[in-house]
Amino acid sequence: MQSMLLLMVLFPMVSSCSPSSADACPATRTTHTLPRQPIESIEKYDLKSSSASFEGFHHKWRKTFSLPSAIYNYDAKNNPPSAMAAIHESFAFVNQWLPSDLIGKLLAFPYDPDAPSSLLIQGLPIDQNPPPTPVKDNIFDSNDGEFRNVPVAESWLMGISRLLGVLASPPRSKGDRGGIVRDLTRNKDEVGVLPMHCDYPRQCFSKVNHVEIEIFILFGIRSDPYQQVSTVVMDSRKLLHLLDEKDVKLLQKHKIQLQMPIPGDDKMMDQGSAFHAIDPDDSSTITLFDLPRSAVTSPEGGEAAVEAYKRLQTIAFENGEKVMLGPGDMLIINNGRLVHGRTAFHPDDCKRDGNGRWLIKSYVTNNLWKTTGTDGSYGLVDYPRVNAMDWIE
Repeated sequence: MQSMLLLMVLFPMVSSCSPSSADACPATRTTHTLPRQPIESIEKYDLKSSSASFEGFHHKWRKTFSLPSAIYNYDAKNNPPSAMAAIHESFAFVNQWLPSDLIGKLLAFPYDPDAPSSLLIQGLPIDQNPPPTPVKDNIFDSNDGEFRNVPVAESWLMGISRLLGVLASPPRSKGDRGGIVRDLTRNKDEVGVLPMHCDYPRQCFSKVNHVEIEIFILFGIRSDPYQQVSTVVMDSRKLLHLLDEKDVKLLQKHKIQLQMPIPGDDKMMDQGSAFHAIDPDDSSTITLFDLPRSAVTSPEGGEAAVEAYKRLQTIAFENGEKVMLGPGDMLIINNGRLVHGRTAFHPDDCKRDGNGRWLIKSYVTNNLWKTTGTDGSYGLVDYPRVNAMDWIE
C-alpha cells in the first residue's frame, strides 16, 4: 500500500477514468537517425585485454581515500557538499587508471551519433570483500537502517558518471546515499521478467519539473548465484526494423497511457502523461514506459493500440542482447537510444542470505545545473543540488 501511494505522488493524476504496466519508472527516447555503421546494442571493452594495469590498485585506493574521505559517508540529499566531495575525489582517482582511448569513448558517448547505445566495460577492480547483499522489499525501498557501503565500486561509478555528465537523483523517497547511487537487488515487486523500457521518460514527465535522464549505469557487485538473471538491451533504431508497418503507424497516431488503481476505489489513476510509443515526427524515437502492477490503455486507439504496444515490448525483449553482469562489469546505457529489461529470477531464489545478485546504479544528465552568469534558462536547479524535484518524505 505504501509503494502504491508513493506512485500516486510521483505520477500525479491527470484524470480519473476507467481502466487500463514497468523497474523503477521506465521509458525510452531515441533521437538519432540511422548511423553510418551497423547498429549494435552493446560495444564491449575488456580492460583485461587492453593496456590497462591495475597493479597496486587497492593499495593506492586506500591511500587516496583514507578516513575521513567523503566516499564512506556522503549524502546527496541532506549534505550535497559531501556528495560533491566524493564525486570529485572519485573523478580524479579513476581517470588515472583508465586507458586514454576508453576515456575518449566515454567523453564522446553522450554526443556522437555513431557511438554505441551501450558500452560494457569489463575488468574493473571492486571491493575485495563486499558486505552482504542488501535486502529490499520493493523498488522504492531505500535500505534505510542497513546502508551497506561498497566504496571502491562507488568511486568507479561516480568517477565514470562524472566523465559522462552530472550525477542526478530522480524522484524517490529517501536513502540509498541520497539518491545518486542506488542498490538494485531482488525484491518481491520484480521477480519475474522486467518488460522492456527505459527510465524516467521525458514525454511522461513533461508536466513536472523533472530533469531528463540521458544516461544510466549498472555496475556489478555480486553475480546472480543461479546464473540466470540477465539484463536485456535493444537499440531502438534496430528495433524499428523488426516492427510491422501497421503497428508503427498505429503507435505514431495514438498515445499510450499507463494507469494504476486508486486504493479503496474502483477508478483508475493516470501515471504520468500519455505518450507516443513511436514519435509521429521521427520514427526513430521510441518510448516504452512500465511500472509494476500498472495497466496499459490508449485513450483514442483502444485495444488495437494497446496490443500493438505490447507487441513492441515483446519484440524488443525477444530480440534484445542479453548480458549477465558480474563483479566489475559496468554497463553504460544511453537512455534515449536503447530500451532495456531483465530476465526473471530463478524460482528458488528467495533466500536472503546476503549472496544474492547486487548491482549499483547511477543516473547522469547534462542539463541539471543552472549556469552562472546567464539568464537562468539553462538547467533546472542550483549547484550542488542533484534532485530536480522536491524530495518526498
